[in-house]
Amino acid sequence: MNMKKVLLVTITLLLAVSMCFCGGKKEQKTTTDDSKNIIVFANNAMSEKFSPFFEESVPDLRIVDSTSVQLLYANRNGSLVYKGIEGETIAYNGTNYTYTGPANLVVTENADGTVFYDYTLRKDLKCSDGVALTADDLIFSLYVFCDPTYDGAASVFSLPILGMEEYRSGMESLFSLLSAAGRNNKDFTYWDAATQNAFWADVDQAGVKFVQDIADYCVAAGYANAGDPIGTTMGVWGFPADASATAADVFQIMYDAYDGDLATLSDTEKATASLTSLMNNYDAYTKGIKTGASADYVKGFQKTGDYSVRIVLTEVNAPAADLMDIYIAPLHWYGDKAQYDYKNNKFGFPKGDLSMIRAKTRTPLGAGPYKFVSYENKTVYLEANPY
Repeated sequence: MNMKKVLLVTITLLLAVSMCFCGGKKEQKTTTDDSKNIIVFANNAMSEKFSPFFEESVPDLRIVDSTSVQLLYANRNGSLVYKGIEGETIAYNGTNYTYTGPANLVVTENADGTVFYDYTLRKDLKCSDGVALTADDLIFSLYVFCDPTYDGAASVFSLPILGMEEYRSGMESLFSLLSAAGRNNKDFTYWDAATQNAFWADVDQAGVKFVQDIADYCVAAGYANAGDPIGTTMGVWGFPADASATAADVFQIMYDAYDGDLATLSDTEKATASLTSLMNNYDAYTKGIKTGASADYVKGFQKTGDYSVRIVLTEVNAPAADLMDIYIAPLHWYGDKAQYDYKNNKFGFPKGDLSMIRAKTRTPLGAGPYKFVSYENKTVYLEANPY
């Protein structure tokens, strides 16, 4: 088993433990001091991304699970609970358990091949600041997860949702465009030479840190020896190089192996830090660049009531309910209510600009069982959600 497979197994086991401890998508059970209602998470592996949109590490996910809610919870068998409001009683190992959750889901397969996913939210879901979650918060969250510039882990946009392709076409992030064009690009239709040069200089310095982060992980985990040439250490990760090779040389080898696809390289090879998190000015490259025509809204995202939303798929898709089991993030905290007008295709933020959402990455707020209090020195302090 190579190093990356070992790491994958390790992360999977950690995630399983995390889900058992926090309740994951399920019933949250966390031990706390009832006199203070305080819980403390401390972990050096935190990447400080506690947003329900952009969490990266397992420790980050624990914070998100503690402060936010997902559409549906899962039972002990791992299946989603479709009747979260009234509850479902399901047997597990000979014992009946009753499960409740934030919402109900009714799935309807139509004669024309389309499929309706009708979600109804509980009316008593309240964020830790006392503001209730409604259909508008779900609509807002869906549009963030499906924005053309979204670069988090969720993949709702990959589903055959009515109008999704038309909405996401005609716009890409500057990062994606620069990455695809390459460092020798001569077409400056959408940016100038100075921007391109600055981008690749930033990528190069981040690449050195990225390789070093992997090497440090290998040494700390006992898979390589401290003091070995970095080319030797990176051989454990699948990218061997000569003893005289530098971290920059190894990053070039990795870059070539992925045919210049920086996003996939980072997602696949990262140890504890993503490539973009090591860039000095990544946020400058996250804005959307219009490259063609696109729709103003997703036809398949339909608000059907104050607490209900329909998502329309153009065809049957087996994992759809799981992929759409997103966190419901409060519009009033992560977005801008003044920019939300459902009837006029305004969804709480400018399309192609997630900067206001990214700005709240280290200060989460939601309707989970706990309220974020503070963060310092790889330690997060939470208290019980009073609502």
